Amino acid sequence: MILLDLALAVLGLSLGLAMVRVVLGPSVADRAMALEAAGVHLIAIMGVWSVRGGHTDFFDAMLVLAAVSFVGTLGIASYLRKGVPIDGDRG
Repeated sequence: MILLDLALAVLGLSLGLAMVRVVLGPSVADRAMALEAAGVHLIAIMGVWSVRGGHTDFFDAMLVLAAVSFVGTLGIASYLRKGVPIDGDRG
């Protein structure tokens, strides 16, 4: 239990640092990468919390968060590459 509590504390600290990077990032690409890292940290925190509590309640939410984070990263990458939103190429 102590090791899982330590893991939660470290993940919470790194999530906080990632959120600081989201707010203070010098460029949009840095903010996008920090937001992706924050999503990964949230998924890890939910996983450790599930293991610590001995239940599987968060597994569905972890899967949805991973999918939304992936699609969001693709959208931001498309915007950074083209300079327009994803549907901007439709006539």
